[in-house]
Amino acid sequence: MRERRWPWVGTSVLLLAAAVAAGWSTYLHWQPCRGALLSGSVVRAYKYAPDFSDACLRRMDGSLPFPFLPEAAQRTPWASELGVVAMSLAAAAWLLLVVGTSWSLRTKLVAALPGLTTLALAAALALATVDPGLSADDDVSMWILLTPEVAALAAIAAILAWQPELDERTLARVLVVAWGTTAFGAVHLVVEYAFMLAFSDANWDTPPLTGSVTVATLVVAAVLTLRMALHPSPVPGSTNHPSPAVHPYS
Repeated sequence: MRERRWPWVGTSVLLLAAAVAAGWSTYLHWQPCRGALLSGSVVRAYKYAPDFSDACLRRMDGSLPFPFLPEAAQRTPWASELGVVAMSLAAAAWLLLVVGTSWSLRTKLVAALPGLTTLALAAALALATVDPGLSADDDVSMWILLTPEVAALAAIAAILAWQPELDERTLARVLVVAWGTTAFGAVHLVVEYAFMLAFSDANWDTPPLTGSVTVATLVVAAVLTLRMALHPSPVPGSTNHPSPAVHPYS
């Protein structure tokens, strides 16, 4: 029985679409810093040339460093809306994979949690975008930011426990997809923020281009997933070597 490739291919396509939406969101958010995005970064040996404009300085001065979050949306039209679209596409990528596999029903029910929690995150941020009275500083929203990655750990544990037939290559693909589809979780965002603080000395409070690591995560996960889907794992019990030819007169 051949492994179905379409869930993996579809997942990679949705991840790429999420990367496009997140990339456009990041571009809109940092547009006031155009021309000075690398000023103060390691690329320029931490030298400041050219100087940041007043609009760029205001963009850098915020408690929430990502264009996908509601506070940014209150300053940047369409940035957070596109972030919500990106989160929804990432959630759909994981859910498509779960639905398309031949895992047991109980495995699918638990494995769907990362996608569902990411959808909940997208819905919460969409509400905060629509209602200026709401903010991602709210405790509930900040807790929701943690849920996709916590749910992903539960999903991986369920897959390992209830689908022992999974070979190492298929499990590696699952881990790559889980890593990519939870790119908007709190742990991913904290890691990106720490990376950007090392990348750029212009860290009052947020270096320009913050958000681009999230985009890169989605792209890399999509490319790896597609590549591995086109080179699927062998079916257990089968062999990659052709059977030896039998001489007709033997």
